Amino acid sequence: TIAAFEFPQKASALASLGVKDAVPGLYFTTNDIGQSGANLQATMIREQNVSGEKQRVTCYMGSSLSTTHDRKHDVSDFGQQLDKVFALIKDGAQQLERLKKIKLQYPAQCFMNVAKELHLPKKEPQMSQEDFTIQAYMPTAYDLYWMLWNIVTYLGSCSVEKRVSVQENISRAAGLRYEKYDVDYA
Repeated sequence: TIAAFEFPQKASALASLGVKDAVPGLYFTTNDIGQSGANLQATMIREQNVSGEKQRVTCYMGSSLSTTHDRKHDVSDFGQQLDKVFALIKDGAQQLERLKKIKLQYPAQCFMNVAKELHLPKKEPQMSQEDFTIQAYMPTAYDLYWMLWNIVTYLGSCSVEKRVSVQENISRAAGLRYEKYDVDYA
């Protein structure tokens, strides 16, 4: 089971943390396969240009929270995980605020270096990098981070496993040291 929730009434709380152009959300999944459990993923949703068109883009914030179906967990255990979601969003917003202060000298190359570091697919980052290069004037790591999420849109129809893997890899970009990747070579 998969469910996505948005909390537009909480956008002001997110804005107070420095992220004024996004709405907080929550992605819930549960399954009985592999590490069966109930999983929560904090998200942020915003509109941005993808191939010249405005689209809603969702990014993951932090790691997912999971309550396994085994070990006699119950609803109260899941409720404790739910209480931690806003902390994930808050931590994510603080990381994004840090990214706003990092000016990029070689934005196009930095984008591709980060995509390579995160083991993202080859074709889709090039498409998203074009969006980034066209739209970003005096770009920051914050701008780059959001454009990485366009890659998910460019995946089109692919397996759920591939989509989730790409999303998880992109979510790690918030914590990178961008100075390492902001170089004029691959």
